[in-house]
Amino acid sequence: MSDKNRYNTVVRSLFISLVLTYLRFFSSIALSLNRPSLIIGIAGSVGKSSTRDILQTLFRNQGSIKVVGNSETGIPLGILGIKPTGFGVMDWALMLLRVPFGLFFLKEVDILIVEMGIDDPFPPKNMGYLLQIIQPQVGIIVNESAAHTEQFEKTLTQKERELEDKERIELLIKRITKEDVKMIETNACQIVIYNADNSAITDEINEIKKNSQKKLFTFGKSEKNDLSYHSYDVNLEGTKMEFVFDKKSLTFKSDLLLPTVYQEVIAASLLTALASSPDFLHKEIEPQELLNNLSKNFTLPKGRGSVFPGIHNTILIDSSYNASKPSMLAYLDLLSDLKKKTKKRVIGIFGDMRELGNEAEFEHKKVAEKIIDICDEAYFIGPLSKKYMLPHLEKKVSEIKKYFQRFSDFKKKYTPSVVKVVNAIRASSATRLKCMCQGEIATKNAESNANTVCI
Repeated sequence: MSDKNRYNTVVRSLFISLVLTYLRFFSSIALSLNRPSLIIGIAGSVGKSSTRDILQTLFRNQGSIKVVGNSETGIPLGILGIKPTGFGVMDWALMLLRVPFGLFFLKEVDILIVEMGIDDPFPPKNMGYLLQIIQPQVGIIVNESAAHTEQFEKTLTQKERELEDKERIELLIKRITKEDVKMIETNACQIVIYNADNSAITDEINEIKKNSQKKLFTFGKSEKNDLSYHSYDVNLEGTKMEFVFDKKSLTFKSDLLLPTVYQEVIAASLLTALASSPDFLHKEIEPQELLNNLSKNFTLPKGRGSVFPGIHNTILIDSSYNASKPSMLAYLDLLSDLKKKTKKRVIGIFGDMRELGNEAEFEHKKVAEKIIDICDEAYFIGPLSKKYMLPHLEKKVSEIKKYFQRFSDFKKKYTPSVVKVVNAIRASSATRLKCMCQGEIATKNAESNANTVCI
């Protein structure tokens, strides 16, 4: 590295450190002035945003609610009521000038829901740093999987790096889980909601149980859990799920097309709403009523399973917001169910799963194996999909896979009368989102750094 580059790196690091200290300082003042009566933190590799949105719906009649997250800058900016419109130099300058004026943003806020997203085992992108900003009273661990493994590979020894793919990924998931679980180890966190079906989570929780007086509530498939989920059905009319709480059957119905992973996030959210309420111990809350309200009022954000009609009698399912292997597999399972019930052909459009490091090949191949069983045609956009998915498919079947460099090339291959899913994954920089809707091409800015092509 040249002296000039070294100097620029040092200056940049110093600037970032000053900005983070500035944001942390003012957000701590804002919380000391107006601390909400209930602070809920959500951690995990999968399902945080969906849990956040469902919780917001469930608590809608319980007082004033604010939602913030999910990073070292997103959390303090949210506490101060500042929503980024960009991340350029001028954007940051304007946001930093607004910071002191956000000290009373939380005034009269009753419930604060915080998405505690981590990207790295080291500060400022780890859980330890986020806990310097805020410590929730209620902690939810939704699920854990191989997300952001590229950053967590920094914790591996040389011997661990040489493990078989499956063993190495399991080890990385344990490291990620250990970092997430720090959220519930603080003295502030007194109520813990966690996924008992995830062994990485339960292993960590079992250690906490030994020396803790925290109230622990579980959700999962077994009826031994405080809240369990059972039957699941989806068709083009919507989704139906069955739950059991306190030996009573509960039903959730929605006209949304929700994959099975929503059983976890609905269970986590419902259990949190029940356990966080002062009426919980007195049995004055009707869980079924909460689910009925959720059915009526819950909507999906753009790019998270949105369904809309396309040309030539097609049905488009846009799940392009973000993804990991579990969410990709969940939507492929949903497509499998729809394919059996509608007898329509399925075309999948897949982008790259990013930030996986040395685990990228293994994770992409696992998704490719599922694609073979479900998709009649598959289209891939992105270098990782081309490198890892396409060759794997070529070994099995040659007629279903295609790779396109440009959207215009893809458009020429448009096939009518299909059920389509868009699974394009988070990219390192924002791109343009192009959609074919009812015969017209529309272009709009992609949200959350999505690298997306849908048709």
